[in-house]
Amino acid sequence: MNKRGFTLMELLVYMAIVGIVVVIAGQVYSDSTKMRIRTQGMIRANEAVENVGSLIRDDLGQMGAKSSWVDRAMSSDSFYVAQETFMDPVNGDYSSFFLKKNGSADARKDSLAFRYMRYDTEGKYKGVHQISWYVEDGILWRVCKPLATDGTDYEACPADAVPVEVTDGVESFEIVPATPGVLDGAENTVLFPPGSANEFRFVSRYDGSKYFRATIVPSEGGETVTVRGFVSNYDFDQEEVTVEKKVNEFFAAGKNGTDDEWENLCTQMTFVPGTNYEISFKMLNLSERDRAQMFVAGKDHLAVGFRNLDGSSTPIRDFVFYPPMADDANDVLRVMNFSVRDSVKNVCLAFNVAAYSPLLSMGSLNFTSLKVQKSMDANYTFDSDYEPQVVDKKNVKAFRMKLKVKKNNEFGSVSLVIPVPSNGVGNH
Repeated sequence: MNKRGFTLMELLVYMAIVGIVVVIAGQVYSDSTKMRIRTQGMIRANEAVENVGSLIRDDLGQMGAKSSWVDRAMSSDSFYVAQETFMDPVNGDYSSFFLKKNGSADARKDSLAFRYMRYDTEGKYKGVHQISWYVEDGILWRVCKPLATDGTDYEACPADAVPVEVTDGVESFEIVPATPGVLDGAENTVLFPPGSANEFRFVSRYDGSKYFRATIVPSEGGETVTVRGFVSNYDFDQEEVTVEKKVNEFFAAGKNGTDDEWENLCTQMTFVPGTNYEISFKMLNLSERDRAQMFVAGKDHLAVGFRNLDGSSTPIRDFVFYPPMADDANDVLRVMNFSVRDSVKNVCLAFNVAAYSPLLSMGSLNFTSLKVQKSMDANYTFDSDYEPQVVDKKNVKAFRMKLKVKKNNEFGSVSLVIPVPSNGVGNH
């Protein structure tokens, strides 16, 4: 049996190989450790911003809540609006927030305070709270302060208003209010009815061949206007739709008793690009036997839109609608939103009724709360430099929150758009 050992050369080669393996393995281990630490840092940073984002979204979404159900022995009115939710109504600030911008554009450390009403499980008033978010020494803090209560304590919002640390390592915390689609100082927010009145009238278009008059009551107009006596496109003798297409078209005008053609009486409006508009109205079902309830979708036609003064169509498409089928639909506000690519000038609001079923022409349509106005923009626009005027704060309906956090030299960030529909809403 040969028991020869290593020669010196073989031993040196062996040691060199082992050394290389150890160096490689050590580097791999070191890289693995560094990657693990980086991964943990990224996970921590992203978990932090996601958790903070969820909390802020839940907080901000309550902003401006101010109405509750209360039991009052001395009054039948059980609907209560908490005035404490307004920031400074004496000086015209009917919003529910205060925002202070701090820091540079790349390292904003904003502060936000806002108010809301707290309810119990039955929707009854429990108190008004003010919540503040701010950054101090790289730490994001949250404070809840009770402004008014029903006499009971709430553990999540103690009277001593102790700040709670939310997360550290904050690199930036930016809160931007959405630019309102309609500014309070804007002229002619309501385009129709003219002036500050809620009254209007309808004027029929007539040519004796296609367009026919309907009966309009009251003829001079009012807050509610009824239209009936529609021309029919149904032949009762033949029990079929006629070849002719007859239409009742009536135009919206300000209330007055003047007798003239529709193009001389209708209220002219102009629409420009970059602004959102809406047509809104309610329809009343005043009788459970009204034949308008026999409207046949897909056959009968009800629409509202705009016409030029020569009666031609405009680039704004008509909106189709249906009559109410029950009296519980009387409070439903019908809203049609639109915008224009190019300016549309000197046009009038027109309603069209084309009755093809046997009974619709015998019914009546009752209109109220008719308006054409500039509307709030549902597609929120954000400008980091925007600071709303006091009178416009109540028109802010969303905020954008951007948060950037650093953990173990790794960054996590989140950007959220948070609607605040209750801000500025209420009786005042």
